[in-house]
Amino acid sequence: MAETGSRLKTGVALAYSIGQVTVNAKDFLFLYFFLFFFNSVLGVSALLVGVVNVLALIADALSDPVMGAISDNYRSKKWGRRHFFMALAALPLGFGIWALFSPPALLGGLWLVVWMAFFAIFVRLALTVFFVPYVALNAELTPDYDQRTSLTTLRTIFGNGASVLIGAAVFLVFLADSPDFPDGRFNPQGYSQAALMSGIIAIVAVWVTVRGTWGEIPRLQTHSLTHGRKWWQGYGEFLRAFKSLPYRSLTIGFTFFSIMAGFATALSTYLLQYFWGFDQAQSQAVLLVLGIGIIPGAIYTGIMSRAYDKRATMLVSTALYVLIYTVPILARLMGWMPENGTPALFWSIIGIYLIGQTFAVSIVILSESMMSDVADEYALDTGEREEGILFAGISLARKLSFGLGGLLASILLFLVKFPVQTEAKDVDPSVLFNFGALFAPTIGVLLLGAFAFFAGYPVTRARHQETIKKLRLSQSRQTQEIKN
Repeated sequence: MAETGSRLKTGVALAYSIGQVTVNAKDFLFLYFFLFFFNSVLGVSALLVGVVNVLALIADALSDPVMGAISDNYRSKKWGRRHFFMALAALPLGFGIWALFSPPALLGGLWLVVWMAFFAIFVRLALTVFFVPYVALNAELTPDYDQRTSLTTLRTIFGNGASVLIGAAVFLVFLADSPDFPDGRFNPQGYSQAALMSGIIAIVAVWVTVRGTWGEIPRLQTHSLTHGRKWWQGYGEFLRAFKSLPYRSLTIGFTFFSIMAGFATALSTYLLQYFWGFDQAQSQAVLLVLGIGIIPGAIYTGIMSRAYDKRATMLVSTALYVLIYTVPILARLMGWMPENGTPALFWSIIGIYLIGQTFAVSIVILSESMMSDVADEYALDTGEREEGILFAGISLARKLSFGLGGLLASILLFLVKFPVQTEAKDVDPSVLFNFGALFAPTIGVLLLGAFAFFAGYPVTRARHQETIKKLRLSQSRQTQEIKN
């Protein structure tokens, strides 16, 4: 933990927050186009793509606690506990992003699936090496209850802003319509070029964060009884953390939310292009709105969390998000929405997405800010600083968004018999009806699961302030004992 009472320098906060760009540079292509690219563009079975997602998820489930334990136990005067691993991940992550979306043209059948599986796992492992130590720094850089929310907000702004800019480049440049590809989303070479850009952005963002936070290493918290434990003991520590109610309720709740987000994002191209009948320009406008939604989301979160507490704000945001995301689709199935192709439908969806993104941004910001507070609770209970282990849960939840969320998306497409490599006008209306009839309830169930677990989170502002006082007293006693 940074020195008690210290305020984080603006330059350090900015440099740290830019690291989120690394995650979003990878996530944009993965979440929006992985399923569409391999299924609709290259013709791989949607169910098979889902199986690959599960394999990659298993690798993640095994790697996150290990990376957390390794980072918590690592000691270096030069690198601290976190920076070495963040820097180590940069080049493999950037290369992997490009390679995944650049399978050689001669590959097909089983070999294409092998390529997809290998690099999907490779990229996720590389991201683990970066993200687990990176996100653990959120708790260490500042102990302040509200400043942690501000820091997470800044990270979210940088990350989502990067997604908007990357998305604009993808749609306007790499997947732009052309004589060879009247619908640019079916141009395989465009994905390779977009992935190269994303990989380079990820590498640069890692470098900026490592370099910009380097000066903070001497004052970061290193006290932990776990020093000297072996890496495989991270599994035991990860399971032990689940005995803590604050950790268990927050991690499982955010996992439900993340799976929902991955499910919705994996099907977003299908939803916009086929269900709502949007063209390229309209889909780009929706993406822009998602980026704009960062601003009201950040403002709303700051005001609400200061006025009512983080837990109350989280519950309100989740409850409203359930309604915003499911009601329009159910209304379409009942014939209450404007017809496809009309300006009324387009502007209705734009408004709905803007409001929905406000609440989604709030949930993401609060989840990581609240986990920083959980790390203090855990330190008080156990005497150990294990931010790496604890934030491995957040890291795993984010990846579940792509793994299990992508699998659910693949299963839905399989169940409704959604055609591959097919233009929107050629899809049977009954398929689209079945698509919506499964999509909305799945979203609702996952979000209600998130709400149920968030409701059990017990840490309030007053409780956290008391925890910090007790930690200060404990550290003061330890320091005095060492002197004596």
